[in-house]
Amino acid sequence: MSNIYININPYIRHRIYDHSDSLKNNTVLGLGLHAYNSNDNRIMGGIFVQTNDAFGVHSKEDSTLGKRIVFGLIAKYNITGLKVEK
Repeated sequence: MSNIYININPYIRHRIYDHSDSLKNNTVLGLGLHAYNSNDNRIMGGIFVQTNDAFGVHSKEDSTLGKRIVFGLIAKYNITGLKVEK
């Protein structure tokens, strides 16, 4: 039996730019897929896709935030502090 599981992680994040002339408050929506090893509580890696401006607050301006949709790769990181001892 495999001890590797896939975790689906949808998220929403609201960015607040207080006292900024060029950036307005905007919302980020994303979805991550993470591979997780249950033997040693370790994230093996993953991928994500997110929008930088979900509702088009900056759509009529120059591309201040870059591309509207971003793809990314998540590198391996060990979480040893969460290991449960029997």
